[in-house]
Amino acid sequence: MSEKGRRSSAMQVSSVVFIFSVLMSLWLLNTVLTQNKTMKELKSQDERLKTVSEKLNERRAAEEQYKSNMDMQVTSGISVVQEMETKVPELILTAEKTKTENNACQEILKTMKGELDSLQKEQTKSKGLMKNLPDAWKKEITNLKTQLLSRSPICDFVKNDPKAVELCGYKSSKL
Repeated sequence: MSEKGRRSSAMQVSSVVFIFSVLMSLWLLNTVLTQNKTMKELKSQDERLKTVSEKLNERRAAEEQYKSNMDMQVTSGISVVQEMETKVPELILTAEKTKTENNACQEILKTMKGELDSLQKEQTKSKGLMKNLPDAWKKEITNLKTQLLSRSPICDFVKNDPKAVELCGYKSSKL
């Protein structure tokens, strides 16, 4: 081969190497840009995951606090229930005693009400009698006054006795 052929061949080789280098550079540039883009996406996802993780941790802590509070309330409630259960028999006895006393009081109340009703009937009767009584007394007083003012029929029989004449209101004709 001649020098021209060697040059052309060297130039061809160098052109191929140059094109290959450019293609490799473009491929590497594309790979770097793709990796850069992927890295940005991964960083963004990492930040979102950190935020979600923080929220989940906060929620877990709140749930644990809530569970703790609920456990305390349940424990407190159980102790209150147990305390109340010990008082139930005493309260039942008190309720039964109160019920017995209430029944006795109801019986006494019924008896007293019956007595009160009977007394009220008697009072009503007495009031009726008392209302009519003054009229009867007034009539009797009027009758007695009339009798007192009028001359007694006995006086007609005792005209001869001077004392009787005086009591009957006759004037003595012997005077």
